[in-house]
Amino acid sequence: MEKRNDDNDKGTSPNRDIVSLILANETVDGKPVNPILVRNIVLMALIAGRDTAADGLAWLFHLLTLNPRVESKLRAELIKHLPQLGTDQDYIPDVHEVHDLVYLEATICEGLRLYSPVGMAQKLCVRDTVFPDGTFIPKGSNIALIYHAMARMPHVWGADAASFVPERFIDPRTGKMLKVSSGKFSAFNTGPRVCVGRKLAMMEMKMVVACVVSRFRLDEVPGQNVACSIGLTIGMKYPLMMRVQKISPADEVVGVAA
Repeated sequence: MEKRNDDNDKGTSPNRDIVSLILANETVDGKPVNPILVRNIVLMALIAGRDTAADGLAWLFHLLTLNPRVESKLRAELIKHLPQLGTDQDYIPDVHEVHDLVYLEATICEGLRLYSPVGMAQKLCVRDTVFPDGTFIPKGSNIALIYHAMARMPHVWGADAASFVPERFIDPRTGKMLKVSSGKFSAFNTGPRVCVGRKLAMMEMKMVVACVVSRFRLDEVPGQNVACSIGLTIGMKYPLMMRVQKISPADEVVGVAA
């Protein structure tokens, strides 16, 4: 923090992260910036991303075992663009290498859509409001956005809203990711309260999924009770038991048509 402060004072800091922005201001809420406050913000960001990323990955692997078409198509993309994943067991792709893998990102987004690690967001209505559909919300009302329900609304996501279809996030004309409003895809919240760690979380999930799916086939042990655990995050109530099979580089390298 001392180095960041020194860089800010000299005007040489190239960083635009949240820590640098806080340190660049002389005061926060009218009080001098406290280094302990900055430390706590950094710790909060790291800790808040631990369970959410882990829960998101658990649900995603569950969905992949139920949807072998998606798993095969994802593995094909990974082996095609990052063949070293299939030949070097110690190789871990960096953030730049996984950044442009469209089906990987779409698969993760679809998993987060159906099973958002954060179950809901609560908002306080600060003035009388009328929604576009005519619903009146009086000032002082508490509003809860239930992401699990929002993700399964056919009038928002289509008739297959409850299905695991990563292609819904991909533009069929360009093959690139669609720009979906955060008001629609709300896994990271929206507006001024959007998750500050969303890019870090996506990077972590991309790297983990790439390493696992390219090298192993996962099969759920039959007879399990896969249920939600409702708390600060939406995790799994019971451990998800898997059978893990190592695959060779030649396995399933041809994608399955959408």
